[in-house]
Amino acid sequence: MAQATVQLSPPAEGLPVVFQELSSGRSRCGRYPWLVAPRRLFSGRLSRAQRKQRVDPMIRHPALNRVCREPHASARVFGRSGELRHSRTMKSQTLPNTNLETSSILLGLMRISSMTDADIRSLVGGARDAGINFFDHADIYGAEPHECEKRFGDAVTFSAAERAAVTIQSKVGIRSGFWDFSTEHILRSVDESLAALQTDYLDLLLLHRPDTLVEPDEVAAAFDELQSAGKVRNFGVSNHTPGQIELLKSSVRQPLIVNQVQLSLTHAPMITAGMSANMAGLEQSVDRGNGIIDHARLNGITLQAWSPFQRGFFDGIFLGDRETYSALNDVIDELAVKYEVTPAAIAVAWITRHPANIQVVLGTTNISHMTDAAAGADVPLTRPEWYRLFTSAGHVLP
Repeated sequence: MAQATVQLSPPAEGLPVVFQELSSGRSRCGRYPWLVAPRRLFSGRLSRAQRKQRVDPMIRHPALNRVCREPHASARVFGRSGELRHSRTMKSQTLPNTNLETSSILLGLMRISSMTDADIRSLVGGARDAGINFFDHADIYGAEPHECEKRFGDAVTFSAAERAAVTIQSKVGIRSGFWDFSTEHILRSVDESLAALQTDYLDLLLLHRPDTLVEPDEVAAAFDELQSAGKVRNFGVSNHTPGQIELLKSSVRQPLIVNQVQLSLTHAPMITAGMSANMAGLEQSVDRGNGIIDHARLNGITLQAWSPFQRGFFDGIFLGDRETYSALNDVIDELAVKYEVTPAAIAVAWITRHPANIQVVLGTTNISHMTDAAAGADVPLTRPEWYRLFTSAGHVLP
């Protein structure tokens, strides 16, 4: 049997090599005081006893006498061949009208501009270890255009096989003070994205926020040129209504396979409106999305949820907010214990449980937070549990 080695990502600089202890840790059992426990990080060869201690640390819930395993998200284990053995597989889906087999979770890269190359590599490696193969960019992410794309391209080098195994998408259209879906801007921005990312092609290009001055023929011309040149393989939109998508389709030949939209347990108008239609006097019945979910399901469009933990439009997160969402957090914590995951995973599970096969974009740069939340893609919430979360978030079942 090949002896395992462990590569730390990122390395713990200035600490002893044999094993190092951190003062705190996080398990997948939920956010409770008993979560704080030491973790051990190893470098080099491990003995059988060390491997057992390193890979299988246990934390016991004092009230429920429940034992939960605590995976270490930043350690990657290699066999004799040096090939990465991913620690888990994740729920995946094939995007409609494509051969792209993608994870249900995307890693959003809008916050990496100030990270070191080593930390970016560790973040991407941690995502791959967690089963994430989908990376989300935009030309505007960073203090200047393409900054985060360039940080990613400088830090991460994929072999041809690795590049084929991951999906990279970027977005275009937002400029300083205005939106721009002109042919010229789309073509120029994609070339700049490819140079920054140091890749020959994008698997997906999304039109970012809707340009009300859009000329569908200009978008169609850009998409045709990008596709024929092999620079972009698939296309979609972000924050678009069904009507805006249909307008684009009047000229665009390629299928629009993705619509990235804001969605969380507490910010869910695209779901709540359809559950209380035609009810005068009920705020929830106002349809702000023009049937986004039904349109997506009818037209083979995959929805991607951004800000899955936000209360509203960048108003802070609802997780742990007991002043505003006490009942919701009680239910989330209860389900987190039941499924042996963190509260963040339950918030993710509520989205991925929907039969529209909605993907979730996680924008954290913390590997443990990412791994904990991503576990929600595999949590099989029951129908009663899903609706219990819905009502405890303050939504109405008429």
